[in-house]
Amino acid sequence: MASQCTGIYVIEVSAFNGMDAVMRLSNMARRAKLEYRNISASFDGRVVRLRIEAAGEEKEVHWLAAKMERMPEVYAVAAKRLS
Repeated sequence: MASQCTGIYVIEVSAFNGMDAVMRLSNMARRAKLEYRNISASFDGRVVRLRIEAAGEEKEVHWLAAKMERMPEVYAVAAKRLS
């Protein structure tokens, strides 16, 4: 059995479409098997920046980042491990 790399991760997303994008992204995040520690959204003109801090397995973080990256309103997704 492969070892599972658990830790605390941050996913940062840039998107357009305001609150609609925030709701769609948060609904997608609900599908991942992660424990959410902090979620924040900021608006800069027409761009929404969503920052998600979560604990869990690395494969779940990458799964969520890949799903979010395919959403039509998303400009960019970055996922990194904090600890």
